[in-house]
Amino acid sequence: MRRLILFLIMTISASCASGQSNNNFDDFFVMFMNDCVFQSSHVVDSVLLIQYNGDGITENEQMDTIEFYQKSWQCIDFHLYENIKEEVSERTAVIRSRIEDTGVVLSFYFVLVDEKWCLCRIIDYSM
Repeated sequence: MRRLILFLIMTISASCASGQSNNNFDDFFVMFMNDCVFQSSHVVDSVLLIQYNGDGITENEQMDTIEFYQKSWQCIDFHLYENIKEEVSERTAVIRSRIEDTGVVLSFYFVLVDEKWCLCRIIDYSM
């Protein structure tokens, strides 16, 4: 059993280290949630954080935009969030997350770039 676990860990580490992408979004997102190094290597060069106010504005009427750069990426702790809902297509995915009873609501947008899933945008709907 111990050898099997070691084999699985080494296989996963080797595939991540070699830069091979995982086309299966579910598997990708589990790694993205649980591994900060993996997470930082799977964001586009500059991730947009778009903040909206609570007045029901449309996505075209953004309140504020901030860019986060891959080289200074801070790990997101997805374990803080509840009710994660996925909308996944062949090349894009959206994870909507919230922290219960806080008013924090975020949408994380992912795209498939060169066969590698990457976070490209975060929209903050928090009130």
